[in-house]
Amino acid sequence: MDFDDEASVQSTSADEFVAELLPIIQAIRSTGAATLREMASALNQRGIRSARGGQWHVSSILNVLARARAIESGEMLPS
Repeated sequence: MDFDDEASVQSTSADEFVAELLPIIQAIRSTGAATLREMASALNQRGIRSARGGQWHVSSILNVLARARAIESGEMLPS
């Protein structure tokens, strides 16, 4: 597998992760979580790990939401 193939696999994996996570974030927002910090806290409290298996932070929520917007608009983002 060359670099381009590996990057494509990583990008697809990141897109799939966002697609699975977005409904959870939307559900959290519907319960009143308005800030990125509240969303990160809710994911951590639910035991949902980030893509790399760690805790959620404001920056990781920002990255997920940015990737979701890019997917919706057809933009390409690095994984």
